[in-house]
Amino acid sequence: MRFIRIIFILIFLIMALLSCAPFVLPEKELSVSFLDVGQGDSFYIVSPTGREVLIDGGKDGKVLTKIRELKPFWDTRFDIIIATHADLDHIGGLFSVFNRYSADIILLSQGKSKTSFDESLAMFVEKQKKEDSAEVFLAEEGMEFDLGGGARLMILSPRKTLSSDDTNDYSAIALLTYKDSSFLFMGDAPHSIEREIIQKYSLENITVLKAGHHGSRTSTGAAFLSEIKPRYVVISSGKENTYGHPHAEVLSLLENFKTKVLRTDEEGTITFTVSEDGRVTALK
Repeated sequence: MRFIRIIFILIFLIMALLSCAPFVLPEKELSVSFLDVGQGDSFYIVSPTGREVLIDGGKDGKVLTKIRELKPFWDTRFDIIIATHADLDHIGGLFSVFNRYSADIILLSQGKSKTSFDESLAMFVEKQKKEDSAEVFLAEEGMEFDLGGGARLMILSPRKTLSSDDTNDYSAIALLTYKDSSFLFMGDAPHSIEREIIQKYSLENITVLKAGHHGSRTSTGAAFLSEIKPRYVVISSGKENTYGHPHAEVLSLLENFKTKVLRTDEEGTITFTVSEDGRVTALK
């Protein structure tokens, strides 16, 4: 009887592992999740070959719950973690992330905040560098990462020569491409930075735009939208936040452009997949 019980336990364990097989043996598709972390940004990317990228971590430890919903519990590593800029609602949750996960590559912002959050994060990252051999860089335009299977991630901004007192100007703007699809992550970049990148890069027909600054009127301008013509716009903001994000002007502008708008404060975590044949699916 004891032998039979052991057999049943082994069968149960094998079935449990097989139920997680889609995570362990990823299909040839790209997955991009806009995590519902309240008033803040956090995005989880899994490439067709299983390479994982985390962009920002929201403002607190809520990000861990969201990551655990998508990432197997035994997988404690990311290929790349990016802190777009030094604002708390983007890097606050990364303290919890670095207590649980390690990374091969870490990108930090060139800009410095008026608080000590970015200095504290740098200390956490230094620990990763020493204990887990993480490679640490300051994000700047021109950086490019091969995520495997044809997926690529490129940093479009900030430029190395940027000098500004506004941390939002230093937002690491990332362009993710796979097949004919593209995802543009704007951090909190304002209109002035939007104008810079559309002058430097050809960004027509973006599949998914992560609206800058949580849908604030300081970002996602008409000229920018006219140039990139996004199919979807995702706004990452918290329910009934004190900033009034997303602002009515931005929502009205997006309606005029006939762009499909998805909001984490209404939908929760939003996941897009791009199949091997290039088909884009939005899952809520």
